[in-house]
Amino acid sequence: MNSRVLLYAFVFLPGLIFAGGPFIDKKILDVDEAFIFKSSIVENKILISWKIKPGHYLYKKSILIQAGDKILKHNYRSKNELKISDEFFGESIIFKDNLEVDAEFSNVNPNISVQENAGYVTEFDWATAIDDGDAEVNQVLDFVIQSVSNEDLFNKDAMGNCIIEIDDATGDLSFELAEDANGSADVTIALQDNGGIDNWSEDISEFDTSESFVFTIDVEAVNNPPTFDKGDDITIDEDDGTVNFPWATNMDDGDPELDQLYQFVTEVLNEADTMFTDLPIIDADTGLLSFTAAENMNGEIFVKVELDDNGSNNPAPNYDISEPETLRIFINPINDAPTFSIDAD
Repeated sequence: MNSRVLLYAFVFLPGLIFAGGPFIDKKILDVDEAFIFKSSIVENKILISWKIKPGHYLYKKSILIQAGDKILKHNYRSKNELKISDEFFGESIIFKDNLEVDAEFSNVNPNISVQENAGYVTEFDWATAIDDGDAEVNQVLDFVIQSVSNEDLFNKDAMGNCIIEIDDATGDLSFELAEDANGSADVTIALQDNGGIDNWSEDISEFDTSESFVFTIDVEAVNNPPTFDKGDDITIDEDDGTVNFPWATNMDDGDPELDQLYQFVTEVLNEADTMFTDLPIIDADTGLLSFTAAENMNGEIFVKVELDDNGSNNPAPNYDISEPETLRIFINPINDAPTFSIDAD
């Protein structure tokens, strides 16, 4: 895996150890000199270490390792990890001498891609290595949705918030898409514990929330089937010739975000084409039905009617044909006048 897709963030506070008694002048090293940082990648593991110069130490706030923007489970080791009572930060953990961190990774991608009208979606085990950051206590964790760039993609709860949630125990990501919505949304989240509530002070309350993390939900447009409302059955008399009836209404391509062309497709059933000299057609703009029955033809005819749009090149599933409707045409028989002829010979 290319190391450039790896991100690792470590939030520490540098400290300087002083002898007991009043402040005495000591040389404070630059951070890069006081905490010598090294990292390497071996197969599917990232290895990171700090060599801490004597007289200096690190306060532990949080350790976060990400691959492809996904949080990875990690282990850390220190030869000199101490718990102290600090006048600024209260009960704290510090590292002296050396600190080593390792984490295994695989090809992961936190971004989600689904198709329009997928409804309620769950991505299992989306978040991993969920940790309150304090090995010595058990804290309540909660994933907080901080912002959503395109709220129109999602259904809302009773409070008007987008239905997006992450289970703090399993890491499952769930969200509910709005009907016929497509596009992209950047979602910003953070993991929060209750340590800032139980141990609040002006100095440490900020440590109850992780760094913000942004991922994207892409909703791919799907060509929805066009729709229309059918008219009533048609009844004419034998030998009426060409007729026109307003029949179809409310024609729609099914995709409010697109402007598509559509046309009616008709099929005379039961091999009854011979009943017409001009087969039934329907104007897609007006819904006007037109046909010409053949001379001296009568009886009942059924015609299948569908509305077809031009979105056939859209990604599958692609629904460019409406549900079929049936047009019934009944031609009343008419008693024709009798005829005769006289042979002049």
